[in-house]
Amino acid sequence: MRIGFLLILSVILIALVPVSAQNIVQVDEASELMKNGKYQEAIEMYQLVIESGQTSPELHYNLGVAYHSQQKLGYALWHFLLAKKMGMGSAALEHNISLSREGRVDEIEIIEPFFLMRWWNNWRGMLGANTWAILSILLIISGAFGLSLWRLHTERKKRKSGFIYGVLCLTLAVISALTSISTTRQYIHPEKAILLVKNIELRSAPDKESSAIMNIHEGIEVRQLDQIGEWVKVRLQNGQTGWILKSNLGYI
Repeated sequence: MRIGFLLILSVILIALVPVSAQNIVQVDEASELMKNGKYQEAIEMYQLVIESGQTSPELHYNLGVAYHSQQKLGYALWHFLLAKKMGMGSAALEHNISLSREGRVDEIEIIEPFFLMRWWNNWRGMLGANTWAILSILLIISGAFGLSLWRLHTERKKRKSGFIYGVLCLTLAVISALTSISTTRQYIHPEKAILLVKNIELRSAPDKESSAIMNIHEGIEVRQLDQIGEWVKVRLQNGQTGWILKSNLGYI
């Protein structure tokens, strides 16, 4: 497993990370630190870039690699999944996500979501919010062209084809727009999160004195259900619910 991870590490495209001019020096330094195996220093440098407002799938991917090399699986998985959410798609990324998940302590039986919800999530994740919005606009233009053909053309066959084409494009435009809105909401108000700390107790109430339900470990994936102050109610992938401090989570 370690060898497989190092092979993936050897092909990361550090030099291709898109950055603004003021961050070029920091990214170059972080890249050199990564190449020399100084992962903790590279992490600190990449974090400075992100804190300055610069972010990209490649930055999160490289952070994931650095954290994994430091045996911080929660942070590694978090950054790998952020890279995926931002549109990065590669065999290397998927491989590293799998490696991070395999390294988790907790073995939780996953309850599969209802098939329609699973289909919707897969559909929504095919493109980013902006891409869905652009696609919707293009479909509206195409639909308007089809309906104008239906209204203005004299030949019956072409009018019929124009009507069908126009209605189909406008229907797809509505679906694309709704998908864009849903994806945008997911970005603004993320519910899915990764546990970042090594070990923590899942509690029955939003209080440190409440009874502990179970111990959970870094890298476990949860969904936020509610929030009271600094505490959040989460649901594990096996359906178990409980409360933990929000500061222990990295949201996707």
